[in-house]
Amino acid sequence: GVDVAYQEKVVHYPALKVEKIVSTTGAGDAFAGGFLFGYMNTFNIAKAVDIGQKCATQVLTSVSSCL
Repeated sequence: GVDVAYQEKVVHYPALKVEKIVSTTGAGDAFAGGFLFGYMNTFNIAKAVDIGQKCATQVLTSVSSCL
């Protein structure tokens, strides 16, 4: 999950359920990228968190290679 401090409030958003985690490498970066995309495109905080979490789950469930 994630806790967001915004406008003098802290709101907890529970983690999305992920069936099979392959690797956590890059999940935080994917979350940050998705969240910032939503926030910079004027979505509300809840939607920005949702986008970030969905981006992170894509990374968690896939294998990437630099080879």
